Amino acid sequence: MKLAVTGCETRQGRGVHFCNDPLLSGINSNLWFPVRPDEDWFAGIERILVMNGVAESVVSLTPLRDNPSCTDWKVICNRKVIV
Repeated sequence: MKLAVTGCETRQGRGVHFCNDPLLSGINSNLWFPVRPDEDWFAGIERILVMNGVAESVVSLTPLRDNPSCTDWKVICNRKVIV
């Protein structure tokens, strides 16, 4: 499974937004999840995806666009299979 994710560091803290997931993007496509200051982006994104039952694990995190205030990544993850 592939997702696009934006990560930002703001005065309110660090957070990620899932750009193209019906559950994690939010009703108005502006839902943000906090990432702890001591947590790297990979671990934070994986934690959120696993916690919300979207994925089993993250395989890779590839930067698409990077600037001082935010970064966009392509996330490849193992989809959670429900039997």
